[in-house]
Amino acid sequence: MQRKGYGATGLGEILKASGVPKGSFYHHYSNKEAFGLEAVDYHLGFLVSWLDEALNPRGSAASYGPVERLRRFFEDYRAFVGRRGFREGCPIGSLAQEVGALPPVFREKLQAAFTLMREPIEKCLLEASSSGVLSTGLVPADTADFILNAWEGALLRMKVTGDDSPLRVFEKTIFDTLLIK
Repeated sequence: MQRKGYGATGLGEILKASGVPKGSFYHHYSNKEAFGLEAVDYHLGFLVSWLDEALNPRGSAASYGPVERLRRFFEDYRAFVGRRGFREGCPIGSLAQEVGALPPVFREKLQAAFTLMREPIEKCLLEASSSGVLSTGLVPADTADFILNAWEGALLRMKVTGDDSPLRVFEKTIFDTLLIK
């Protein structure tokens, strides 16, 4: 589903790739929609955990300021998608591109997911603002939304270009222009 999309991936492909018999699948999920919603929760848990670990000042991240922690997260994500050949972006963002063709329950699930992904970024920017290192005039909540939206767009373009150039432009613009005080 990550490479082909939710709509273009048949249940048979999912079963074959996972090695799960059809009966076992239906024991856990009533249908593909239920599986898709669970997949959102799974990927969201992974992403929010990664964001939380990278952006909160504890452990090895504690030695870096908030903007540097944010920069390092996006650099690490760029390396992560690079190891997958720049074919897979954010699973939440990829599914959101299909939202018009999905059952309505996906819209609510994805909206909640983006909110949960934005919150650690906003928290990091609030810390940067209160410590005086965020550019004057930037509203942390709006800036977090912008950063998340720009990143998702850069990941979309990355899948088209097949390289990290859109991600590097994102990082340069955010960290060398937007967030510089």
